[in-house]
Amino acid sequence: MPSQSVETIIPQPADARQIVPHAQLPFVGAVGFVFLIMMLSASNVLTDPRLIGIFAATGVVTVVEFLVPWHRYPHPWLAVIPILDIVIVALLRETLFDYLTGVGVLIVFPVLWLSYMFSAKTLIISVAGAFLVTLLPYVFSGDLPNSS
Repeated sequence: MPSQSVETIIPQPADARQIVPHAQLPFVGAVGFVFLIMMLSASNVLTDPRLIGIFAATGVVTVVEFLVPWHRYPHPWLAVIPILDIVIVALLRETLFDYLTGVGVLIVFPVLWLSYMFSAKTLIISVAGAFLVTLLPYVFSGDLPNSS
């Protein structure tokens, strides 16, 4: 029995113009949902310049990715978007750690995008990114995690 390539098992969109909305919009929707939760439960946090910058960065990344003609660039360049999403999740988790500890679950969106659409190297980057998102609050605080 001949082996099937990944492309025949997981249908690939015709071009990058189809990949971007299908992969990025769920992430943007989830970040928007976090914004809504924060607006309803802890609106005072929304004045934090770091948080404003994170939400603005999410919007800028999303707008830019729709404007860039990705079909003119090699496919691996598209990995820049989910890598930036990982950075956004890391900063969002660090900023909201005291208010919304589960925000780190947003890492699922860029990790899945990197895992399914790119090579093994990007899979390693996505796993490392997820690990660093988990460690970031401890890096900034200088404390080690404890179970007490």
